[in-house]
Amino acid sequence: MKWTTTLIGAPDATLDPPHGVEVCPDCGLIQRLQPLQGRGKLVCPRCGHILERTSGRSINAAMAMTLSALFLLIPANFLPLLSVDIFGVHHQSVLASGIWGVAAQGWPVVAVILALELLILPFLRFSTLAVVLLQLDTGHYPSWLGRMFRWSEWLDQWAMLDVFLIGFGIGYERVAPFLPIEVGTGGWCVVGLAFLSMLTRATLERREIWRRIGPNVESLDPDQEYMGCSHCGMPVATHQEGQACPRCAAKVWRYKPQSTMRTLAFTLAGFFVIPSRMLTLWNITIR
Repeated sequence: MKWTTTLIGAPDATLDPPHGVEVCPDCGLIQRLQPLQGRGKLVCPRCGHILERTSGRSINAAMAMTLSALFLLIPANFLPLLSVDIFGVHHQSVLASGIWGVAAQGWPVVAVILALELLILPFLRFSTLAVVLLQLDTGHYPSWLGRMFRWSEWLDQWAMLDVFLIGFGIGYERVAPFLPIEVGTGGWCVVGLAFLSMLTRATLERREIWRRIGPNVESLDPDQEYMGCSHCGMPVATHQEGQACPRCAAKVWRYKPQSTMRTLAFTLAGFFVIPSRMLTLWNITIR
């Protein structure tokens, strides 16, 4: 597959690319992308980052997964998650009751985090993504579409349904040998939600969505220096540093402000987590 790249100020930067000029999100190389024929992928020649992939990616499939996940959110939140029978007493729990129980045990901060990551953020993630994909499917491109897709991508980092599924499975495996516990309908809906979340992430071709949202850069001024938006990959002139990206409305910076000090602070703070791996996490007493 033949395709060319464009560095800042290169002589061929004014040529009109057939697929637009984009910036590699990993190394910042400005390059023009050629249309993919059939199944394949475009790889950054500098760092090897996959810029675009057509095999296994489909906007229609991602929309189907997203809408299915939205429908599953309702039974996952209101139907029984687990049921326990102890000495003839039958008890059922839902997601909300479990979060409330964590708060009642003196862990309000943990309860708030669980409520955000299991109830609120997944709903916001799938609803915003559904709006974006439905707008693209109907051919409507409002000015707020790029901003909403950026929010949806940001929410995907925090709506950790797949991580919750792993914890849910480990907890069930630990408790099941000691208690007659069964997974309810809501629990199976949570399992389905986690898989739909992963499938949505796998089938979504973000570069194609950004291209359809627009605007797209079709040519570059060879006398101008450019930087790339870290969210949508759109080249922006350096004199517009600190201003909103025309496509996703995020502020564009040549370098993130105070990124080195922030990274160092979080790295040093991570050392305080080491004792938590050697101390007792919790105790369970069954009477």
